[in-house]
Amino acid sequence: MKRRDLALLNLVIDSFSSIGGRRLGLAIDIADRLHIAYLDHNADLKYATNVAGIWERHYLDTGGNYDADPKIAIDPSGLASIVYVDNTVGTVKLITSP
Repeated sequence: MKRRDLALLNLVIDSFSSIGGRRLGLAIDIADRLHIAYLDHNADLKYATNVAGIWERHYLDTGGNYDADPKIAIDPSGLASIVYVDNTVGTVKLITSP
């Protein structure tokens, strides 16, 4: 399905009582698959994607005090890079998919 053919969808990608951040990072790769970086209710950084045809969710970093606004980008080969702030140690961190 190409972007011009997409209809509005209402999907549950993850479920918990509250989202830890106010914002999420969203990117669409060249195959029109979605990549989402967000904080869960414990303020743990998570990544969700439907690259495999189903929604998969992964914890990327846990136990810190993370900024509520992760950024995500997808390179032409489909690799995800996520940048976020870890307020616990006062650093900017980058996670790149293998």
